[in-house]
Amino acid sequence: MAALPLELNMKSTISLESQMQRLALEANFIANVLDTFKNVVPNLLSTLSNSYNNLKTSLDTEEEIIKELSMTLKFKLKQASFSNYDKTLVSIPEGFKGNFLEYVQLLNELSPEVHKEANKILGEYNFALSTFLTNKEGKTALKDYTDLFERVSRRREEMTKKLEAFHKGNASTSKAYLKQVMHRFSDMDTLIRSMQQLNKNQQKSSLREITSSVNESVRLLDLVVKQVESQDMDKVSGNAAMNISQGAYELGKYVEFISIYRYHVEQMNTCCNKLVEKLEHIL
Repeated sequence: MAALPLELNMKSTISLESQMQRLALEANFIANVLDTFKNVVPNLLSTLSNSYNNLKTSLDTEEEIIKELSMTLKFKLKQASFSNYDKTLVSIPEGFKGNFLEYVQLLNELSPEVHKEANKILGEYNFALSTFLTNKEGKTALKDYTDLFERVSRRREEMTKKLEAFHKGNASTSKAYLKQVMHRFSDMDTLIRSMQQLNKNQQKSSLREITSSVNESVRLLDLVVKQVESQDMDKVSGNAAMNISQGAYELGKYVEFISIYRYHVEQMNTCCNKLVEKLEHIL
C-alpha cells in the first residue's frame, strides 16, 4: 500500500498563507502589487510542483485487482451464521471507523465529482495563466475568478469532511472486529461489486489527462515566475495577481485532495482483498 501522500511542512504553509493574506489586502488598496506578487509566486510554484509530483506518483502506483468471491465462498456465506464470526479481527485502513459498504458507496458517489471539479479549475486557471503571459492587458485584467476558486475550495472541503467522517478512530489502529465494519455476510457480494465499480470509475485515462493539465499549470506558472523576476515587468494589478495566486493555491490544495482520495481507494482495495482471504480461511 502506498504511503499517505503530501504532508505539507506547517511552517512553510503558514508562511505562504500569510503572504497570500498580505497580497489579498494590498489588492484591495494598491494599484500595483508587483513587489508582493514577486515574493509569493515562487512559493506557490513550489507548492503546486509538490502536489503534481505526488499525484503523478499516485498515478504510477500499481493498482490491486479486487478479488472475486468464489462460488464456494458465496455458498458458505449463505450458510454461515454471522454472529459466530462477528468478533473475527479483520484489516481496516488506519484510523477507520465505520461500515465498509457505506464507505465504498461514498467513494463511488464522490468519484465523478472529484474529476469534474479538477477539470473545471484546471481549464480556467491555465487560461488565466496564458492570458497573463501573452497579453499585456492580462497583467491588469479586470476579469475575476474568485467565485470559481472559492466554489472549488468549498466543494473540496465538503468532500474532505465526508471522507473524514469515516476516519475518526485511533490513527494507529489497523484491525477491527468484523461486526464493526459489516452488518451481515449477505453484504459481501454488494461490497465487492461496489469496489469493482469504484475501480472502473478510476479510469487512468481521465487521471492522466488531469495530471497532464496540472503539469501544464506548473510549466506556465514557472514562466510567470521568470517573467515577474525579469526587469521587463513593471506593473501587476491586484486583480491579476489574485487570479494567479489564489488559483495556484487552490489548485495545489485540490491536487493534494485527489492524491489523498486515490490513497483511500487503494486502502480499500487492500482491505477488501484481505477480508476475502480471511473469510476463505475461517469458513
